[in-house]
Amino acid sequence: KENMNFYLASDGIIDQKGGEKNRIFSKKRFKKLLLENYKEPFDVQQERIIEAFNEYKADNVRQDDVTLVGCSFASYKQAVILAAHIPCHDMEVEYKTMMLNKYLEIIKPEIKKLGGFVNRNVDESILVFFSSDADAAVSASRMMKQKLFEMHQGIDPEVQEISGIGFGIYTCTIAMKSFEEFEDISRSAVAGEIYLATRLAELNFKFATSTLLCDSTFSKLHDIANYNHRFTGRVKMLEKRETLAVFEIFDTDPQDVVKKKKESLEEYDRGIFHYNSKNFIKAVDSFQEVLDFNPEDMIVAKYLERSDYFQKNDSPPDWEFIEILDD
Repeated sequence: KENMNFYLASDGIIDQKGGEKNRIFSKKRFKKLLLENYKEPFDVQQERIIEAFNEYKADNVRQDDVTLVGCSFASYKQAVILAAHIPCHDMEVEYKTMMLNKYLEIIKPEIKKLGGFVNRNVDESILVFFSSDADAAVSASRMMKQKLFEMHQGIDPEVQEISGIGFGIYTCTIAMKSFEEFEDISRSAVAGEIYLATRLAELNFKFATSTLLCDSTFSKLHDIANYNHRFTGRVKMLEKRETLAVFEIFDTDPQDVVKKKKESLEEYDRGIFHYNSKNFIKAVDSFQEVLDFNPEDMIVAKYLERSDYFQKNDSPPDWEFIEILDD
């Protein structure tokens, strides 16, 4: 939706005499002035309208009271929120802040090239906003992981204590007038969306993954074949009924892990199919085969645990692999 501005004005502006021929300002001139400036912030509009009015009036006496009120209805814009969670446990606050700021100095120019805006730190997370470009958000996660790796290689020894990073990417719709507002948008305005993205980012450390995307982001990737990916399960916030499907992009994992996940992907998908079909006997066989091949795959370990339990016990109505995001 386009921005919509509304203006209420007294006749003091349009009836003001001035100009070379000492005629009234007129509705036509007033409308033209508004159309030339309505996209600007209201403080800028105010300055330009007052300047134009005074310039036209010149030395003439102001004929009437002049009142102008403007308001704007923000448009709804799709946003992709990239939350990067960087656990800095047992660090002094000042030292942690210094390291995160150092990291931000390095990644901000690269994020800008990708069309994103770094909003601010939230606890141990960095928020980046993109305008409906899911691929740019995934590219940013790759870049941020690489920059952190370079730091660990000794390029910047001051930040070597940042041990890991997890990414959560969530696509939503936000009311705002321009995309540039992402840079300064109030956290309270998008609190729920930020919470979901940051919790997805934190979930990586529970399941030994790197990048988790909700289905609203995954479906907007231009060519999913460009990414190594797999379905991981569903998540929901405790107070809400709906669940979100979550997918893992594992391109940013260590190369040996990427190799193992790719080679076991067919059996993994087979296990997911059996699990969702409630054929837990076959699901156990598939997940056990994958786990034997890659013992550090925590997602598979969780599915195996649940499949084994449901094989021996009746599955409840909410038997799906759902991770509750609330503490």
